[in-house]
Amino acid sequence: VPCIGLITASILSKTAAEGIEALVLDVKYGRAAFMQHSDDARQLAQSMVRVGTELGIQVTAQLTDMDHPIGTMLGNSHEIAESIACLKGKGPTDTMELIHAQANALGFDIGEVIANGSALNEFRLMLVRQGVDESVAQQLVDEPWDVLQRSPQRYSIQVDKSGYLADLDALVIGQVLCEAGAGRSVQGSDIDHGIGIEIHRSIGERVESGDVIMTLDAPFGVDIQLIQRLKQAITISDYQVKLGTRILETVTISDCPTT
Repeated sequence: VPCIGLITASILSKTAAEGIEALVLDVKYGRAAFMQHSDDARQLAQSMVRVGTELGIQVTAQLTDMDHPIGTMLGNSHEIAESIACLKGKGPTDTMELIHAQANALGFDIGEVIANGSALNEFRLMLVRQGVDESVAQQLVDEPWDVLQRSPQRYSIQVDKSGYLADLDALVIGQVLCEAGAGRSVQGSDIDHGIGIEIHRSIGERVESGDVIMTLDAPFGVDIQLIQRLKQAITISDYQVKLGTRILETVTISDCPTT
């Protein structure tokens, strides 16, 4: 529902019920986000920070860009594998930036707990507490793809011209994944956890005709139109694009207008 008041109430009622003392909100904007414009995301962030503060919670919101995918792995199993890599300190640069920034907003320097393995171990213990067999949980954190599903067929998405990788349209990529079976378009439909995408090149990189930009893991016989749409999600430019931080700004209570 595109109503800031209702979104604020829905999110904060759940978090406040948990009895938390502090909260960091990642408020996304861009093509693949609910809020497509930064001004709308800022209004939502200010609303949630203001209401959360009135509920006695120390709330910080960070506005982050969702025009192109975060990280390099997209899909259910794929994102679990990448999350484990992040817990080992080996995640993609943009994802690790967000992790450190959000921890810093809570007043924590998480570099040590990543480096000494305690963050990864806490994830393993969380799995066990939720009923996962200890040996499976250990195997998952050691070698994720020994446990996670991955579709048997890999489809290479190549470019047919040389230049600089200027854009990857996160909305189109997300829609393709959903239609391929990684998400639901109808409530109650099955999800194939093995379907996903691995991105091999970064925006701003020089690429040559024939280079593989991403790989789609999907069942045999995937609709060729989905492959074509993934190719169309890629923009190659004659000029190099330089990306900055994904974080547009941080919103605290001091940034919120009084009502």
